[in-house]
Amino acid sequence: MRIGVSAHLLHTAGGFQKAGICRYIIRMIDNFATQPGKEFVIFHPAGVELHPDWIAATNLKFVSVDFGNRVRRVLWEHFAPKQMVKEHGLDLWYSTAHCTPFECGVPRITVVHDLIPILFPEFYSWEMAAYQKWTLKRTCSVAEHIVTISQATANDMGKAYGTPMERISITPLGPGNITQRVLPESVDANTMARLGVRYDRYLLTLSTVEPRKNLVKLVEAMAHLRQKAGFENVGLVVAGAKGWKDSHIGDTVDRLGLHDNVSFLGYIEDNDLPALFAKAEAFVFATLYEGFGIPLLEAMLLGAPAISSDRGALVEVGGDCATYFDPDSPENMASRIAEVLGSGKRDQMVACGVERAKTFTWERTGELTAAVFDRVLGKTAETLGAATESKGA
Repeated sequence: MRIGVSAHLLHTAGGFQKAGICRYIIRMIDNFATQPGKEFVIFHPAGVELHPDWIAATNLKFVSVDFGNRVRRVLWEHFAPKQMVKEHGLDLWYSTAHCTPFECGVPRITVVHDLIPILFPEFYSWEMAAYQKWTLKRTCSVAEHIVTISQATANDMGKAYGTPMERISITPLGPGNITQRVLPESVDANTMARLGVRYDRYLLTLSTVEPRKNLVKLVEAMAHLRQKAGFENVGLVVAGAKGWKDSHIGDTVDRLGLHDNVSFLGYIEDNDLPALFAKAEAFVFATLYEGFGIPLLEAMLLGAPAISSDRGALVEVGGDCATYFDPDSPENMASRIAEVLGSGKRDQMVACGVERAKTFTWERTGELTAAVFDRVLGKTAETLGAATESKGA
């Protein structure tokens, strides 16, 4: 079986681009290298540094593509696969992010991570929102099979486009950052100072700084929290690179006079995340919607009590181990944070979260995805066989 992989959003350097979908692509390439009986031809942006283990894998072939600008990339995604199938003798085409190419002679499997452009078009430029709406609708209509990362996203596809569940496979994810948990007592003051943390007590959030992550409401919740007895000295630490339309966060901090209470650390290297999670009073994820919610999974895995928005797939990830709030209400957010911090159940929440998080692994994601490849190609073979018999009759 020879599979073409559209990895046009692959980035291996640090920064906000190495998040979400990019993390997915990286971990799936890691997994593809371990799949016996399958060869993968991976089409990636020119200039991306490839990991040595990938290059050494005998079943991975990498093809560098100079996508140039966004328009050229979109055209490549839709029209180039037909030629790539012929040139590389492909049996399947696997698109890692939403876009299904036009007919290319082999079954097309597309990953739909979420329906954010449909549910929250205001978080995109109008051009991007219009394109994403078109391509998502098209994918849900024409792709031979769709892979998605949560039941919530599968349900959204059914509601928006009537996509039948038999054309959808759910492959929950693993953690984006493959790191080891450390205990709070092992993290010294010098480490915290180096990372830019200036509070003895702090809440941590990890996300790209952009409107969908709802950081404005989280900052407003901090103002409410600090008015509650016993929480006056709790700070908020925001770890994550700047994304699109992030200026309102600073305006909110200014308006509420919280300069001394909110810190923006910027992009944090993977190896430094365990220390941040370990020392946090809790991890707070205020996002308005997630197709999965890797930061919540990482928080549980690395030993931080998890307090999360109740939207999208987050309850699927956190289960009974997390506490949830209404992300539209800073007051409700502050109340739930205060409940967790004042409950005395930190150790219990950490233990529950760690055990639950261990059940989400990239090995399992890879196994489920490999099963999709086998199933789709098997159906194709059955269809061809039936057609041949019918013709012979």
